[in-house]
Amino acid sequence: MPGQTNFIAQFNAALRLEFGLTHGQFGGLCTLATLASASTLVFAGVLADRVGARLLATGAMLGLVVTTLLMASLSSLAVLVVALALLRFFGQGMLSHIAMTTMSRWFNRFRGAYPPAPTAP
Repeated sequence: MPGQTNFIAQFNAALRLEFGLTHGQFGGLCTLATLASASTLVFAGVLADRVGARLLATGAMLGLVVTTLLMASLSSLAVLVVALALLRFFGQGMLSHIAMTTMSRWFNRFRGAYPPAPTAP
């Protein structure tokens, strides 16, 4: 999702200073968070097949809101890793997955029928 990496980068220096991390250590934590997010997405992705797109997208956006609040109140390094993983999961992972799945279904359903044919009176 465009902008998510920029969001994390905006707070990179402050997070590293707060937790006493080097650039490499912070990069390693981001890598760990990204791998955790991707691993979770493999199992959570099936929700796009079982839950309506509107409901699932709303849930993912609420999860993203809660995660940003968690980022605002970090208390430990472990919470930082969890927050980064959740940012990746809800933002870049689930929201993108929901969008692509929904668009693919829309295309298959309405292929060749857009614009809709006029109906007889």
